[in-house]
Amino acid sequence: MSISEREEGLVEHAAANKEAPEIPTLREVLWRLAPTYSTCFLCRLMRGLVMVSVPLHVLDMGGDAKQVGLLASLYGIGYAVANIPAGFLLPVIGAKYTLLLACGCFLLSASICFFEDVRVLMASYFLLGLANSVGMLAQQTYISGVVHSERRGFALSIMGSLARLALALGPSMGSLLQGKLGMRAVFSVQLVCGGAAFMVAVGFLGKAAETEAHEAHEAHEAHEAHEAHEAQSRKDVMTQAKDAVQQDGGRLLRVLCLACALQCVRRGRELFFPLSGRDANLSDVLIGQVAALSFTVDMLVSPLAGQLMDSCGRRCAGFVSLMLQSLGITLLVFRTAVSIAASGALTGLGNGLSSGLLMTLGADLAPPGAGRGAFLAVYRLFFNSMEFITPALLGVLTSWASLHASELATGAIGLLGGIWVLLCVPETWRLWSAFSLWCLCSLACPPPFN
Repeated sequence: MSISEREEGLVEHAAANKEAPEIPTLREVLWRLAPTYSTCFLCRLMRGLVMVSVPLHVLDMGGDAKQVGLLASLYGIGYAVANIPAGFLLPVIGAKYTLLLACGCFLLSASICFFEDVRVLMASYFLLGLANSVGMLAQQTYISGVVHSERRGFALSIMGSLARLALALGPSMGSLLQGKLGMRAVFSVQLVCGGAAFMVAVGFLGKAAETEAHEAHEAHEAHEAHEAHEAQSRKDVMTQAKDAVQQDGGRLLRVLCLACALQCVRRGRELFFPLSGRDANLSDVLIGQVAALSFTVDMLVSPLAGQLMDSCGRRCAGFVSLMLQSLGITLLVFRTAVSIAASGALTGLGNGLSSGLLMTLGADLAPPGAGRGAFLAVYRLFFNSMEFITPALLGVLTSWASLHASELATGAIGLLGGIWVLLCVPETWRLWSAFSLWCLCSLACPPPFN
């Protein structure tokens, strides 16, 4: 190779390096997103602080299990209804101002709690669910806009870990504050967290200027150039999603039955800890510590869920999760400190092992191509509706029958769900499907003893 050719190659290489965006190090990502991560932790901590303390406060104010269940349902409703409006709002005002709006809802939710009325607490829980939904969407969008695609998965995983950490710390902190200083101290700490998140967002979060502006400009040009084509594409997407639902309706129905059982035991865990702890005459601080134990185990085990699903199959993960949570909820009927603590550990272990299971099953069933997103949206709509239906039904059952009956019914639903998983839910991993079939045949027709 001649000297001139070598020099031209060096020039071209230098130009390519200049044009290619530099990938930030992990430390640079953490440093740049530290304000966003702090708002994420503070916002989730506001949820964790009242997860146990407010249901106990409702009982202290003369409320019953039905009102506690309605409280949890209103949080789920607020979380669900905010998704679509927040999605339309984000492109208009940007991620930063959407997060500021969520912080305002957090502050409003905490402020009205100082009025001693169950109906006000219900309105506060609805606002809390709405604020959490909007805030999480804004934080995810902001991180996606400022972080290089090579580091985006790492950045979002840190956000998820901080959210789980806040939910693990919040119940214990809230019940401790309630027991030592009263319920107003919990709401005051909520206000401090919300105010701090608001100030951090105002002072340290900049607009994702270059990335957001570039993407917005490209999106605008694409919209202007291909408006008719996009309309036809949306029609094609909905047609593909509809065809996929009709074609795989049987498999989808079987998976949704699993989702109903799983959501039932998950929501039952959150509902029964305050009610069962109060029925067992445990202190509010101890009840909060049990809830914190459950969420801590959940946080520590959740990284193993993906390995369990990929190595042993989806049905194995669903069966193990439902059995553990069903057993944990059933232990609550014994009404001792040891049984309630064991229930917290088992339900946390079971819930952690099912982390991401429902979305993985939905992704397995989703059709290839453009209709995948629409199919997953319909799928999420069905199983997310259990977020607010289940607590209300369990609260009504507890008021109509008894807390023991509600706990046993939830445990039975989890047990039936586990059996349903083995017998009816399709497995996408063929090796595990053959192995599970062999196990079932062995149990049904055991070999004779010699």
